[in-house]
Amino acid sequence: MTTTPGKLPDGKATEKVCPDCGDRLVVRTNKATGSQFLGCANWPECRHTEPIPEALRMRLAGQPTLFD
Repeated sequence: MTTTPGKLPDGKATEKVCPDCGDRLVVRTNKATGSQFLGCANWPECRHTEPIPEALRMRLAGQPTLFD
């Protein structure tokens, strides 16, 4: 797992579940653009991806959310 300032570590598991296969979603980084997203841990069998919600990004980074 690599990380840079302002980025979450690749492979960081989340509590979110893949709607396609039921496995966990993990943080991934697009190698071409450097943008981060959630992808299924069951990749390459399951290719589900989605944006990282800001509240989840804050929680994974160890920051309190607005409503904590």
